[in-house]
Amino acid sequence: MLLRKGPQIVDAKAGGPLQTVKPFTEEVRANIDNELVDKSIDFMRRQKAAGKPFLLYLPFSMGHFPNLPSQQFKGKSRIGNYGDKIMEGDYHVGQILDTLRELGVDDNTIVVFASDNGPQGQTAREHGNQGTPDMGNSGPFRGELGEATEGAIRTASDHPLARQSQAEHNHIHHVLDHGFLADFRPHRRRQDANGPAD
Repeated sequence: MLLRKGPQIVDAKAGGPLQTVKPFTEEVRANIDNELVDKSIDFMRRQKAAGKPFLLYLPFSMGHFPNLPSQQFKGKSRIGNYGDKIMEGDYHVGQILDTLRELGVDDNTIVVFASDNGPQGQTAREHGNQGTPDMGNSGPFRGELGEATEGAIRTASDHPLARQSQAEHNHIHHVLDHGFLADFRPHRRRQDANGPAD
């Protein structure tokens, strides 16, 4: 039944059943980040008003093929849909950071910005982008999405605790890297029964 209906956007409340919201069409895909940001901002405002801390996980569609920019950003870059969608993503990240400042919680909030994998590369260079490049770049690392090479699993990331640390960081991590996770620990050594520990 699900395959006949095609991809769907679903929603559920804790403990409740999944409810179909709407079909996941190309038009919906092009505007999904707008909807996600609006819902995220509403959530942050409600949590702040209730005096509750929050965790917000916001997975943007930007940078992942097919890159379908919303009408506001269509044709804005000089490199096609990929560039348009990256510009749109930058705008949306700015909206989230602006809201944190507006709510007065920006100095007490950890924001982590990361990619889920390396670039798609040559295997899908033209996929879904009407002939415009959709490759990304893995920098000095070999490989691309779908491989077990460094170019596939090491991705750019940034968060304020890393910048506050006195240690040097290159901000190219895999989520399982100890260096990435260590940035969330207090930057001091502690003593336990077995001697110094990080």
